[in-house]
Amino acid sequence: MSPDATNLAIIPPLFGRFLSRRSELPAALDRFTYRACDCLPAGQRTREDEMIYLVSANVHPTPKFRRA
Repeated sequence: MSPDATNLAIIPPLFGRFLSRRSELPAALDRFTYRACDCLPAGQRTREDEMIYLVSANVHPTPKFRRA
């Protein structure tokens, strides 16, 4: 997403940061890491090559709030 970088320069370090912090997530339900990318519609982009990149893992659900 940087104006002076390409996707190949940005995505691998972002994925590496996710992997380095994966142990901070709740217990994984499988061994997979899921990735997706999508291009924004032309009217929403600030640059021609701009896109959204998502990395996720399937983890055990944990409640955010405890019910009384």
